[in-house]
Amino acid sequence: MDMSKNLQQVLQKIGKAPEGIVLPDSSRVLLLPYGGRILGLYSGDSDENFFWTNPALNSVATARAYYDRAGWPNSGGDRTWLSPERELFISDSSRAWETYQVPPSVDPANYELQMTYEGVRLVSRMIVKQLQSGKSVEVEVARSILPSVNR
Repeated sequence: MDMSKNLQQVLQKIGKAPEGIVLPDSSRVLLLPYGGRILGLYSGDSDENFFWTNPALNSVATARAYYDRAGWPNSGGDRTWLSPERELFISDSSRAWETYQVPPSVDPANYELQMTYEGVRLVSRMIVKQLQSGKSVEVEVARSILPSVNR
């Protein structure tokens, strides 16, 4: 089975609304607004994904269970990460890895898919709390996916 179609079908069936795009050179991109991820990148002549994706996304049952559980939903693919990590993800620097937590406002966040004349944009506006200073900051993350000439 075409893995890009299988991944897209699984995500569609569990309500994650992926968007598949075919570029002029016949390469394909699979976007997942849930988390603002580029989940799949495929050359025109292959169904092999250039990106790692979580094996839980291989079937509807395991994908649904994965997203319904508590904890950070790491779908895989390409994502944008905010920094500094110590300020955003670590609540106690003396126990860094024990207190490392990804805030849902950062990932999966709420991304909007915008089709443009040139390509596609994923945009999210979020408020993140800096854990060390206690301050909250408004952030906008925008990712553009555009075709590029291979020279």
